[in-house]
Amino acid sequence: MSNFIELHNGYKSYTSEKYYTDEIPRDFVDAFKGFIIGHIDNTGEFKHIISIIAKYVPCDPGTNWGFPWLKEDLDDVIWNLYRKNRFPRFMDCIGEIADQYFKDKIDEINEILEDSLIGYVLFINSYDDLNWEIRDDVESRAVTVSEALEEIPFTYENTAQHLAQAKEQLSRIDNPRARKDALRDCVSALESHLKYLSGKGDFRASVAELISRNIGNKKILRDALTIWTFVHEDVPDIRHGHSESISMEKEEVLYYIDRTMSLIKYLSRINSKEQ
Repeated sequence: MSNFIELHNGYKSYTSEKYYTDEIPRDFVDAFKGFIIGHIDNTGEFKHIISIIAKYVPCDPGTNWGFPWLKEDLDDVIWNLYRKNRFPRFMDCIGEIADQYFKDKIDEINEILEDSLIGYVLFINSYDDLNWEIRDDVESRAVTVSEALEEIPFTYENTAQHLAQAKEQLSRIDNPRARKDALRDCVSALESHLKYLSGKGDFRASVAELISRNIGNKKILRDALTIWTFVHEDVPDIRHGHSESISMEKEEVLYYIDRTMSLIKYLSRINSKEQ
């Protein structure tokens, strides 16, 4: 089974109005503990499950071997893991236990995940490997950046580098500085893209050049200037080295990122038509 973080490296950029995407709710811990108690009556297997959980804490799994004392050890280690507040490790722990002991009961575990409003489900792929998959209701805040990356020509290295940096920053969008850095990187990607297309070395000159050559819709191209002005004049601390601090909520940052990515995708599409 692949590690959760390998499958969902950008999980902190996931968003959902219904499901938890980066935390384990308390009611899941009780439900999963009850599921283990209800299905494992072999003391050796029960002790091994406790050891698996303890490994992810990490902590001592305890020295008990018989019931009901083993249930107390289970309670100790699973709540120790919960208090660590390390979401990927908890997901790996669930996955390992499911893979070793409950592979024939994945539907039941997925029901517990659903009841606890966790935004992932376990599935068995064609190679009989167990992995984590996001629910249909969960979206990635970085998806619009990924889409833009797919559309730009591979020769536009600077644009791609800025977008890759933006994706990394979006994984920490709860951090006020990181989300503004993500917006800055997106606008820098737009700047690089315009310069590639126009052959000019200045943002405004690039827009003017494309308009003069009738490449693209004028109103859409002028929106690039609107975004540029907002980022560089209305929110000056987006630029490194500026001392003034201006607050930007996640929703506002994502709005401008979506708008910027739409421009980059538009420019890529009209450029491909020109060639």
